[in-house]
Amino acid sequence: MSKIEEALRRAHTERTGRAAVGEVPPPSKPRPVVGRARKLSTDKQLVGLTAAEEIAHMREPFTRSRSDLLARRIIDKDAVDSPVADAFRHLRTRLFRQAGDRNFVLLVTSAAADGGGSFVARNLAAAIAFDAGHTALLLDCNLREPSLDELLEAPDEAPGLTDFLAGEEDKVENIIHPVGIPRMRLVPVGRQPRSAMEYFTTPRLGQLIGELKTRYRERYIVIDAPPISEAADARILAELCDYGLLVVPYGRVTTSQVATAAAAIGEERFAGCVLNNEPPMPGFGRVAG
Repeated sequence: MSKIEEALRRAHTERTGRAAVGEVPPPSKPRPVVGRARKLSTDKQLVGLTAAEEIAHMREPFTRSRSDLLARRIIDKDAVDSPVADAFRHLRTRLFRQAGDRNFVLLVTSAAADGGGSFVARNLAAAIAFDAGHTALLLDCNLREPSLDELLEAPDEAPGLTDFLAGEEDKVENIIHPVGIPRMRLVPVGRQPRSAMEYFTTPRLGQLIGELKTRYRERYIVIDAPPISEAADARILAELCDYGLLVVPYGRVTTSQVATAAAAIGEERFAGCVLNNEPPMPGFGRVAG
């Protein structure tokens, strides 16, 4: 069985809720990491907190209600018996196990247009942020069809990726915005003209991703990329990532198309497949992107 066929088989098994009991280990505990000393802020934040304590004390300027999350197709941490939330927790845990004790930059792309890549990216980031010892940073690199601005309070006013890459914004912290979900942040597309190839071929992009990853080792970066089968942008982004996750829209692509998309990610980075919009098995719910 090829690596692609095995990834599809595993995705189908996990997608329908038929994974063996005890197959997935419990979520990893937060790693004790000595954090950098911080200046005393206006909100009387303590100096010298560990990184884990800093995460626990992250200030959230606003919090989304359950109805807000539902309207934006985001899983709710407090939802009871949610097969969708459980599926993303399971996926998060598999990625944590694969990465070991390192944080990572994960590319999420689809094998076809409208394949559900953005849906998977935003919910995987939310699932990572469920863990009190980790933070998730969602980076919108789908410049042609951005969909993550709806997570912001004031999307028209928010500087983002293109502003930084064009040199209009020099400070990284100014392009990182809260989304109303604890420990989850977003770098939106930004306000500049969106010619992806011009932005993604600049060394500034690699420098940005490297800084975002290394500043905090508890931070996991999820990149929402365009379909890798249709855009060279995703191939460029894949070279800057640790792992690539391929979203496969059920019934819309062939195995050979999936294999081609996975090869574009690169065998050394390919983390597996996620089936989207697969018909539910009897007794199971349906996850739709």
